[in-house]
Amino acid sequence: MVSEMRITKLWKGYECDHSSTNYSFYSSSRELTKQDREAINKFSSRAKASKHFVEFVYYGDFADLPYGAQDELLTSYFDVMIKESYDWWELILVLPYNLSLFKKLKECECEGEEDLGITISKKESQIHLSIFCVLDYEEIYNLALKDIELSNKKYWSPHLETYNPSPFPILGNLLIQLKIEIIKGDFTTLQYIAAFFNSEAFDKPTRYSDLGEWFTSALGHL
Repeated sequence: MVSEMRITKLWKGYECDHSSTNYSFYSSSRELTKQDREAINKFSSRAKASKHFVEFVYYGDFADLPYGAQDELLTSYFDVMIKESYDWWELILVLPYNLSLFKKLKECECEGEEDLGITISKKESQIHLSIFCVLDYEEIYNLALKDIELSNKKYWSPHLETYNPSPFPILGNLLIQLKIEIIKGDFTTLQYIAAFFNSEAFDKPTRYSDLGEWFTSALGHL
């Protein structure tokens, strides 16, 4: 006797095509005005900025954002960027500059294999926290399957209200939550990430939130 089998649901995953460069920019702290969105859309004929988000996709080895566009988008409009290019990822979080915060974040700067790790830089009146990484896609899907909400209700973020296995909104949520922690003076998640990249130079903190485990579960090894 053969039992009946049916496909009840089909979910679309994310797969790097190794022929494009993809950007997602998020504005977590303010809505972009119509004038802002018109200025952002000028960077690409295919861009359609919303009040909190824009994405850019460039195909081919030499296609990318115009020179200086990434810094302009981050310093003027957005505080979160996720970039994927040929399966290499760059995550950027923008924070307001002050010397004490800059020094504290610099303590978490680290480098792992193949230049993966955390870098901290000053850009005008901002701090740019950059995480260079590869991803564990199976764990990304597991995070999405948990249907967890990683956002604070006081802040905008791309809520995971339904299953969405794309790394971009998941990483966007993680970065926004990381920003909230850092602004509160909590650096344990960042220390946890630093220990992931370089366990010889950094000890994993004994106290940390779930965010540290969520974040590092998404990160992969070469």
